[in-house]
Amino acid sequence: MSVVKLDLTLSFQDAEQKALFPLKQSQLKKIVGVVFKELKSSAELEETVKLVGAPSSIGVYVCDDFEIRQMQIRYKNLKRATDVLSFCTRDDPNNDRSGYLGDIVVSVETVIRNAKRYKRPVLEEYRRVFIHSVLHLLGFEHVGVSAARRNRMRKIEKRVLGLIKKSL
Repeated sequence: MSVVKLDLTLSFQDAEQKALFPLKQSQLKKIVGVVFKELKSSAELEETVKLVGAPSSIGVYVCDDFEIRQMQIRYKNLKRATDVLSFCTRDDPNNDRSGYLGDIVVSVETVIRNAKRYKRPVLEEYRRVFIHSVLHLLGFEHVGVSAARRNRMRKIEKRVLGLIKKSL
């Protein structure tokens, strides 16, 4: 499986989050490549290309619950931590079509807590939230949409997760 030609910037709040985040930059790029391959002729990917240009970069920031909760308050008007936030440039009226898909913010504390809660391996939970977030950057939604659209997103998540389990 080839690595997609994508600039992926990976940064961390501090050394503690870096130590708890098991995915390397190259692995994240491979995951994005699998998502793109799965969606190669989808309407969502075509629309993304129209809105942002050929996808060429993503930012990933790894933090703790406190920091992601502050982002939730500021940007989503919610007062709780979440496992992941996606900031999509598709929806930005100032988007310059430079190929920048957006930013993904991951809370290590919530991911680890959710892995325990749902009895999933922690590595699988990190992969799942990253896939989920990439799909959001590409225009997929699961809130406020039809059951068919929500199920399509979940199906793609499951398929991609199964494919990367075999290759990473």
